[in-house]
Amino acid sequence: MRDLPRVLLLLETGNEYGRGLARGVARYSHLHGPWSFFRSPPFYRTQSARSQKLHLPLRSKFDADGILAHVNDLVHAEEILGSGIPAIVTYVFEPIPGLINIKSDSWAVGRSGAEHLLERRFMHFAYCGYDDTAWSRHRAESFSIRLAEAGFSPYLYHQPRCARKRVWENEQIMMAKWILSLPKPVAIMACNDARAQEVSEVCKTSGFSVPEQVAILGVDNDAMICDLSDPPLSSIPLNTERAGFEAAECLERLMRGASPDIECIRVHPEPVVVRQSTDITAISDEVVAISLRYIRLHVDEIQSCEDVARTVNLSLRQLQKRFRKAIGVEINKEIRRIRMQKVARLLIDTTMPISKITNQVGYESPKSIAVFFRSMMGVGLSEYRKNYSKKG
Repeated sequence: MRDLPRVLLLLETGNEYGRGLARGVARYSHLHGPWSFFRSPPFYRTQSARSQKLHLPLRSKFDADGILAHVNDLVHAEEILGSGIPAIVTYVFEPIPGLINIKSDSWAVGRSGAEHLLERRFMHFAYCGYDDTAWSRHRAESFSIRLAEAGFSPYLYHQPRCARKRVWENEQIMMAKWILSLPKPVAIMACNDARAQEVSEVCKTSGFSVPEQVAILGVDNDAMICDLSDPPLSSIPLNTERAGFEAAECLERLMRGASPDIECIRVHPEPVVVRQSTDITAISDEVVAISLRYIRLHVDEIQSCEDVARTVNLSLRQLQKRFRKAIGVEINKEIRRIRMQKVARLLIDTTMPISKITNQVGYESPKSIAVFFRSMMGVGLSEYRKNYSKKG
């Protein structure tokens, strides 16, 4: 192998998933490279559908050492396998046998979505995805199982079987009828942000208010979709940058002739980024709803449960009674849960020392929250940062 590895980088950077992977690959190259990359030309330089193929015969000119590619079908997969070039791939529909795949942890994604919408105290739930993609089906299954554990059964949207009816101009009519049939208020998890945007547009044209009648949650945290939607969409971020870094690290081992030490590269979800589309608590007691919103907005400042009671002009005893009746949770436990969520976000997004993070959210030391954090997140503070930090 030459000193400067040459890599075919054929990722789909038109969405946040692909852009995140590419950022991770670039960071690895900057730290451990440099690598020389070849990329497909932009769409406006392609002349036909045929030009969208991977064109691996370019290897004779480019002499590639490795491939990182987004694979759409088995033809592309066979092209990569037949090339003999070390490769790591991500996929649209189903995992690609014979290659190391980059896979989202769809089980964790689905449970995360269910947990977020359960926290909003909805009584009706639904899932809207793509029937022909494995990752969407797995998210739907995990979402449904978590809701079943809480005593709920979600409504599932199914795509039209006919390809002609899947054209958006036709499918949106079917989706509108489905949303109309759902009991309101309802919380809908979409398989990704693009699907969430479609749900949002159908709600808009059908006259359903978001989030009051229909709350919507997406996946990927694609700012180009979430922030430009009306209202802005809540979303589950995926740690694609870390996965891209790990994919590049694995590809370098393959290019050096070493055997891979992993079967796949997992993309893990991060805590939900809450925007207007789910920024609501679907409970009948308005006082409790106001209290919950206050806790979410001012959790760092709250010294005691009495602080919350004063905001709604009730005694602590009165508010505790209404809390238990409305949501079945003590006020102090809700404050603690929201604090743990904020700790998780700071562990992921910053390099702030753990001691400083715990002080910022109102605790004296990491020891004082260690048990609470582990019981909620399943791992300790340091392990959580190691597993989910954006940095590889």
